[in-house]
Amino acid sequence: MYLETERLRLRPWREADAEALYAYAKDERVGPIAGWPAHRSVEESREVIRTVFSQEGVFAVTLKDDDTAIGCIGLITGLRSNFPIGDDEGEVSYWIGVPFWGRGLIPEAMREVIRYGFEDLGLKTLWCGYFDGNEKSRRAQEKCGFRPHHTEEEKFYPLTGDRRIEHVSRLMREEWKATGIPIQKAVVADYDELLEVWEAAVRSSHHFLAESDIQYYKPLVRHHYFQAVKLYIIRNQEGKIAAFMGLSEDKVEMLFILPVEQGKGYGKMLMTYALCEKHIRLVDVNEQNEQAAAFYHHLGYKIIGRDETDADGKPFPILHLIYQNE
Repeated sequence: MYLETERLRLRPWREADAEALYAYAKDERVGPIAGWPAHRSVEESREVIRTVFSQEGVFAVTLKDDDTAIGCIGLITGLRSNFPIGDDEGEVSYWIGVPFWGRGLIPEAMREVIRYGFEDLGLKTLWCGYFDGNEKSRRAQEKCGFRPHHTEEEKFYPLTGDRRIEHVSRLMREEWKATGIPIQKAVVADYDELLEVWEAAVRSSHHFLAESDIQYYKPLVRHHYFQAVKLYIIRNQEGKIAAFMGLSEDKVEMLFILPVEQGKGYGKMLMTYALCEKHIRLVDVNEQNEQAAAFYHHLGYKIIGRDETDADGKPFPILHLIYQNE
């Protein structure tokens, strides 16, 4: 069984992967935080491949242009899971080598495994766990739709010989379907409606802008900014544009949500799409827009720079942000 994403190929493990496995699994930053001890030799890695990774549902994570195993992801069902789950449920587990942290590869692999579990295997529920303090794992699960379910206190783990706090999260098939809101590319015919969303959002959140500023920027947005970026939209149940995002080659240039549609997660969906599907980690935000700045900070962005004016030289303090979390 092989699964593919935009950047990855998930394939069965082979004994020939032992050296590559050891290269990453010997790192103390990888295994212990995931619940298993760092590997001590190539032969130990080979034995893990034989006895653990050879089972159905466990995949080596490889880059599409390089068949070398750089991580592992598994979807284990029923009694084979570490959780007490039924045959129509599965547990997702994963790790990736340190050199590949921060590139969004594990969430990308997880989304394909989730699709495989719900669509191909017909599972009804997926489970994930992470140990207290493993924020990278928590964020990966959150980005893929998993939500907190319960916490197991002081549970003993024989592989590491210690007791830990494990947070367990869950994703149900109905939830996954419901959050599968399609993100579409905008076309020129959408521009007038996009401008309406822009104006409504600006009036709602950009209280520092005078009416003259809004009227100054409207034609620039409609006839220049929209054409200078690739626009992606989310429509509501009535088919109206509820939110949109503009991307350049390396940056999120704009993100606007219709005020009545705020609080539904559309902004996070678009930013996750930019990060995980388009691999864009940069975003600009007006420093005076405290609501937007707080939103990006909550998602894991940090400030890396600042400009004093916009592209036309008007006073407009812009913060440059970069995504800093896995």
